[in-house]
Amino acid sequence: MNPIMTPTNILEQVQKACPDAHYEFINAQAFGGNKEIRKFVLHNGLTVLFLRDEAAPLFAYHTWMRVGSRHEKEGRTGIAHLFEHLMFKATKNHGEGEFDRLMERRGAQTNAATWVDWTYYHEVLPASGDNLEFVIQMESERMANLILNSDQLESEREVVKNERLYRVDDDPDGTMFEVLYKLALPDYPYGWPTIGWMKDIEAISLDDCMEFYRRYYSPNNAVVVLVGDVDPVESLSLIARYYGHLEAQDIPVETVPELPRIDDLRRKEMKLAISQERMIMCWIGPGLHDPDLMALDVAMEILFGGDSSRIHRRLVVDTEMASSVGGWATHFEYPGLMEISVSMKPGRAAEEAEEAILEELAAMVDAPPSDAELTKARNQFESSLYHALTTANARAGKLGHYEITVGDYRKFMENALNIRKVTAADVHRVAQRIFKPDGRAVVVARPAGGGE
Repeated sequence: MNPIMTPTNILEQVQKACPDAHYEFINAQAFGGNKEIRKFVLHNGLTVLFLRDEAAPLFAYHTWMRVGSRHEKEGRTGIAHLFEHLMFKATKNHGEGEFDRLMERRGAQTNAATWVDWTYYHEVLPASGDNLEFVIQMESERMANLILNSDQLESEREVVKNERLYRVDDDPDGTMFEVLYKLALPDYPYGWPTIGWMKDIEAISLDDCMEFYRRYYSPNNAVVVLVGDVDPVESLSLIARYYGHLEAQDIPVETVPELPRIDDLRRKEMKLAISQERMIMCWIGPGLHDPDLMALDVAMEILFGGDSSRIHRRLVVDTEMASSVGGWATHFEYPGLMEISVSMKPGRAAEEAEEAILEELAAMVDAPPSDAELTKARNQFESSLYHALTTANARAGKLGHYEITVGDYRKFMENALNIRKVTAADVHRVAQRIFKPDGRAVVVARPAGGGE
């Protein structure tokens, strides 16, 4: 990047190109070599994260909304995900299906996703012609001028119901994890499925959708992330031109949920269309604001990260009781779960794996990991963090996720550095905090008869 293009220089030129634009420069973060991530906020509250990267002649454009399944109301679960589908329908200036057709015509890669803390939409296009202006115009158009009717709602409702059948009702893993979350997190905003309960999906009305749109799809509830071979002055000027007229809205004040607890052993057994037994279990884990999350990630790497990890080696390699086993901590804004999933070999019972896993967790509670284990786990986890930054689209995704969930995109880079600071004592302390044998939830699935 040209060193004379300071944020002040950029905003002075943006002001000349777009006199009605009023940005505030918030902060910057160095990013490899002479690159720099910069954060701006437009006068209507729209946050813009910009990273110029000339490594490839393309750009990634992400729109992140601060709304996910945790913001839903009882009886209307699934509306965030359903509305993600509806955002591809008609707008004031573009007919139904035109968004996808126009994007495809330009060779764009497009997608969207909804999760517990957020919803996002992204495009990746060549950095040539008027592609940048086109994407900005299209995304601002559907933030401001979405048009919905009953036929569109019913069409997408059927799509989502079929998606639920495929991903949850007819999928053993989907069914088990839905049961686990309800068992572990009752009356907690992460306890219901992002796709929603079927009865709620069927109950969502057109008025519900329009109210959801007005409430959450506003510039002051959005983060635009732009990464790629594009000019900062042109980019910020175009964003101001197409988003600047949108008015900020009153966003509902969210009540921070009471921290979840599992003080007893919660267990549920199921009969499913599977050929071998499966088990998942969980403990309450820290949220993204909790510094202990880094130490828990290292602990999970020691226990489950690769063929030589403690639990994988014991269950899959040495005893051959399981065909696969994995464990991870959720990276949610609020406290979530530390999860373990295991699939048994023929003739082996889930309780065998449960006993072995609890023994390995107890060993970590009793003593800190060795220096060799700690170094390997830190290196593996740090490598995976940086591997997630290999493309413009991946970089935009990480920046958007951390800006939405933690409120600061810089936290991602901070975590990458802090992983090196995790000590054996940190891992030991977090294991003692989390791995309580009776403070967990367990779901066991056994074959209902016949294969999958």
